[in-house]
Amino acid sequence: MSGLLLALLALQWPIDAAAEPRPLSEALTATVPSLAAEALRFDLDKAVRLRQQRGWTIDRTEVEAMLPDALLTLCRVPRGARAEARAELERQLAEAGGAPAARYHAGERDLEVLAPALQLQRVLLLLDRAAATAEADCPFYLEPRPNFAGRQRDALGLTLHAEGGGLFTIGQRQGRFHVGGGGAGRLSVGTALDALWHLRVGAELGGAALVDRSLNAHAVQVDFLMALPVALRRTFGLGLADIEAAFVTLGMPGYSPHQRFGGRAAVLFGFSTLRVRGLLPWTGAVLMVEGIAPAGGEPWLWSLRAGIRIGFSLQPGGDD
Repeated sequence: MSGLLLALLALQWPIDAAAEPRPLSEALTATVPSLAAEALRFDLDKAVRLRQQRGWTIDRTEVEAMLPDALLTLCRVPRGARAEARAELERQLAEAGGAPAARYHAGERDLEVLAPALQLQRVLLLLDRAAATAEADCPFYLEPRPNFAGRQRDALGLTLHAEGGGLFTIGQRQGRFHVGGGGAGRLSVGTALDALWHLRVGAELGGAALVDRSLNAHAVQVDFLMALPVALRRTFGLGLADIEAAFVTLGMPGYSPHQRFGGRAAVLFGFSTLRVRGLLPWTGAVLMVEGIAPAGGEPWLWSLRAGIRIGFSLQPGGDD
């Protein structure tokens, strides 16, 4: 688990991935980006990346299609932070080799090589278009705030979460391996540790039906599970990654002859899309290992579960 955490800590925001390391003297004198400037770059970069996945066509029409979401971020960013964001994007573009059009006409015809610079150029186009129309189009109630942390991730403040999905399960029961399927859902509350790390705690209900290789319907094992999960999430561009630990109980209260207790470790890798009416949707693939301690003469029960999880988050009191 510690190795996975170190790997997540090493992940960098994708628009910086192509940049060369800065000299030590430059790094020591560089200013730390303001929260609002970094949030503006993150939100616009995410919008462009999602648009590119659909297939980028004409710059003007693509930028116009992204303009509403861009303005909902930019309108909340002070003018100084907008300039700061633009300067940082220009710096990154220079480090990525400069304007892609000029390089293309100079003989660099491999678009895969030009892709990092092209990505940054498109973010700059979106930023400039949004800034040009902000005075006329920003709603009066979206006021600039120096501490604005962005719309397209679960940044600073309290957040509410709902998620669920199906799970394929392989489990050891009564000394034999069983397979089956089920699902689980949970509600949780979270808080941002910083702009990229987020902590959630919640409650989960789930279950699974398992059979052994005889496929005897009378020998179906039914798991009813309750859990109290704690999950740490790292956001990076479109992507996200969770590491999770949970206290788990097996058995239905008031129905099962005795409840059993255990624990779970899980990882999830996925991606999120743009916020819709205050909700930030995401999906991911999850892998978990559960162990239920011995009780009532029964041995340890082990389960490996894998599946797809879909969820969304909401920030109470947000502007959307």
